[in-house]
Amino acid sequence: MAAVQALKHDELYFRYGVTNIPKPEKAYKGGEDGYTASDSLLAVADGVGSSKDADKYSKQLVYNVNHLHEMDFSAGLRNEAGTTYLLKQAAKED
Repeated sequence: MAAVQALKHDELYFRYGVTNIPKPEKAYKGGEDGYTASDSLLAVADGVGSSKDADKYSKQLVYNVNHLHEMDFSAGLRNEAGTTYLLKQAAKED
């Protein structure tokens, strides 16, 4: 899966994209890395291969970050302290 879009702000923009190319032996589970990209969030979690469930943790972490980000974004909570809190909360989610 690949996606490329541009976030525009006046004359400045940030072009982002994501793609997933897992090792052949891990392709059946979509690789071990979690990632998400949107106009307001770009997040990557590297799945550490020594764990049997490395893919589940990294993908769940990114899911949690995205979910909390969307909740904060809709509530208008955007600042550095909020980002730190978001990451700490995402790591606690089951």
